[in-house]
Amino acid sequence: TLTVTGNANSYSWTPITGLNIATGSSVKASPGSTTVYTVTGTITSTGCQNVAQGTVTIKPIPAKPTISLSGSQLVSSSTQGNQWLLNGELISGLTTSTITPPSSGIYTLQVVINGCVSPLSDPYTFIYTGQVNLEEGEIFEFYPNPVLNDFRIHFKFNDLSRLADIRIYDAKGKVIKEARQVISDQIISVNHLSGGVYLLCVEMPVSKRKLWHSFIKVQ
Repeated sequence: TLTVTGNANSYSWTPITGLNIATGSSVKASPGSTTVYTVTGTITSTGCQNVAQGTVTIKPIPAKPTISLSGSQLVSSSTQGNQWLLNGELISGLTTSTITPPSSGIYTLQVVINGCVSPLSDPYTFIYTGQVNLEEGEIFEFYPNPVLNDFRIHFKFNDLSRLADIRIYDAKGKVIKEARQVISDQIISVNHLSGGVYLLCVEMPVSKRKLWHSFIKVQ
């Protein structure tokens, strides 16, 4: 809203592009690009006039960023304003264009410049190979893969964990299925899921150790 004060009897505005009205002491401006508006005040009895100007600045929305992999690091296509998300949650403190992922999961990215927020990037699934490597004597199996209706997980860990919590993420990092206190060799149904690539997280409730496995769901 642009408002002018003074002792004039009437006010007229130019250009009229983006204005709701062209006259009056207060107008609403919604231009498509940065615009300098000029208001002219007129005293009717004398015909005297004076002018004032005001600028409405339009800040562009940043372009949708992309995520790429360089070695073991994730790289943003933007050099500034990065905000990284892991499994849909904002990662505090990670705002640089290149990051070392803190854990396996589904990463997305937004760019914020001058208070304007870009569209969310396409998701990027990152899995640390070290997190799926097992210690001697341990077992972690997932089958079948690809999955049609259900799958089975078989595990044996040195910390003697007998139960595990599982979460399944879709390609956008959203948790779409969760099950707690799953036992080894338990069958998990995914027949309600549409075809695509998903990410399985198996977490030991006591040690908080996490194992990750990507899988393909077929129709």
